[in-house]
Parts: sequence; structure tokens; C-alpha cells
Amino acid sequence: MSGQGANRFRPILALKLEPLIRVKAKEQQIRKPESVTQKSAKQKPLETRKELAKAAGVSHDTIAKAKVIEAKASEETKAALRSGAVE
Repeated sequence: MSGQGANRFRPILALKLEPLIRVKAKEQQIRKPESVTQKSAKQKPLETRKELAKAAGVSHDTIAKAKVIEAKASEETKAALRSGAVE
């Protein structure tokens, strides 16, 4: 498989990480210190969409498109995309 062909699968693989990243983000919200005023103690919010995009090496828009394809495309369309018959 060429490098370009492999790139086509990265967003789909990253979507499999979504439940794990959502749990991590939720835990971070729960642990958020309310009484700590130090800047070093503050955490940046974890954005699931951006984390998935970073893991896949694509933009968050590409992740959004992959989610739509996974949710709404027929199995035939998904198979065609995987095989490279459709770009």
C-alpha cells in the first residue's frame, strides 16, 4: 500500500480512539481544581475532535467528514473508499 493509500485509513482508525479520548476529557473536567489559583495547576480543556485529528495527522474537518461517512455511508460505499476505487 502506498503512503497516500495508508493516509486514507488514518481518520477511520482515529475514530476508534474517540471513546478513550472522551473518557479522558470527562475525567479532566471532573478533576478540574476549583480552589487552586496557580497558573501551572490549570489544565487546558481536552477537545476530543482536535485530539483525534492530531492522532491521525489530519485536520479536525477531515475527522468530521470521516464520522459522517462512518455513520451514513452504505457498506458498498465504505468498501469502495477502502479499496481506493473512490477518492
